[in-house]
Amino acid sequence: MEQFFYTIIYWVKKIIVKTKYNIFLILKKITNKKRKLEINGEFIKICKIFTGGGNLVSTQCKIVKRNLIVNVSEELDHHNAEIIRDKIDKLIIKHNIKCVIFDFSNTKFMDSSGIGVIMGRYKNIKNMGGNVVVTNVNTRMDRIFKLSGLYRIINSYDGVDQALKDISNIS
Repeated sequence: MEQFFYTIIYWVKKIIVKTKYNIFLILKKITNKKRKLEINGEFIKICKIFTGGGNLVSTQCKIVKRNLIVNVSEELDHHNAEIIRDKIDKLIIKHNIKCVIFDFSNTKFMDSSGIGVIMGRYKNIKNMGGNVVVTNVNTRMDRIFKLSGLYRIINSYDGVDQALKDISNIS
């Protein structure tokens, strides 16, 4: 049974990294069974890291008049940056977004991958004639933005409403 467990972990890592399938679909595919599998906590933890499950990716997106409001999860780090990046990029293209507003009201931690997400969206949206702004930045995030130099290319607002109002005045 233990060998089976490690084999599943190996294949789940390979499949998730390549295709980003839902973890339960992967388990069904590997075991070819529809019944719920009894697996231990370590396996679930590994799957959450690779899929962004649990609290790792609770980022919500909302579109208001071609503005994408991204309510960033508690942590914007290397575990969930790719998932968030892909989600935002798809919405930008699908809805012809002109401005991305990152709302950091719930965010407690961000690493260099988070900075990369913001800079990458800035580059993409700037090429389309748009803009990126941040809102509700706490002191910890503010320090990261200052040290990274992000404030040189993006504006910061106290709230989403203020950002939307300012963006509509510019347009």
